[in-house]
Amino acid sequence: MQKTEKTGLVLSGGAIRGIAHLGVLKFLQEAEIEPDIIAGASAGALVGAFYAAGYTAEESLAFFLKNKPITWRNYARRKPGILVFDRFAQSLAEQFPIDQFSALKKPLFITRTNLETGNGEIVNEGPLIKNLLASAAFPLLFAPIEINGVLYSDGGITNNFPIEPLLPLCKKTLGIYVNPLPQKTAAKLKTAFTVAERAFQISVTQTSLPKFRECNIVIIPKRLEEYSLINTRRIKEIFQIGYQAAFQERSALEKLFTK
Repeated sequence: MQKTEKTGLVLSGGAIRGIAHLGVLKFLQEAEIEPDIIAGASAGALVGAFYAAGYTAEESLAFFLKNKPITWRNYARRKPGILVFDRFAQSLAEQFPIDQFSALKKPLFITRTNLETGNGEIVNEGPLIKNLLASAAFPLLFAPIEINGVLYSDGGITNNFPIEPLLPLCKKTLGIYVNPLPQKTAAKLKTAFTVAERAFQISVTQTSLPKFRECNIVIIPKRLEEYSLINTRRIKEIFQIGYQAAFQERSALEKLFTK
């Protein structure tokens, strides 16, 4: 694939905040803006797969409202994580009956982290579902995913804004970053999980920020600062925040993608 007039879309990780990607995609669909190639990490990988398969934003939202991976029904027993993806994987299989990247309607690149070597990897071929689960296996919360005898975890650990595969292929690139980093008071950092969550957000932000200059536009829904990475009760609100953030950038988006 040559770098001609192709347009790229980068979707960051962000756990439940990743639903905001769907809100942005809803606006893009209404504006008849259709990126050609997608790259995503963690939650962005999941959303990217649905988009690459041809699902609308509303169809994808309905799936995530019905199939929430972060629920105590997915409690892990005797595994290195609090939750497992078993039920969620079964639901994904219904949406992606041909479990291959090649079955998608658009090219998709996703990140995963090799826990054995410590290296980040970008994949765009082979089995789809296990790689999606690996990319979304948020550390501490989800047990790692085994692929070909190797353990993998959240792609956002090593690359939470994977613009790299798009650079040689796309003339224009839109980024969506759903991990705005607010200030935190000590009063809000009193549990092991909130401290670990904060440390993870700081790390991924520091590695993602320098990449923003490679995008033509980066949408960062600031209101997501108020939302936890794991609270599934506010999914519809997060969806709307994504839509509103894209709407605010409508002039820049239309100018960029109608040239």
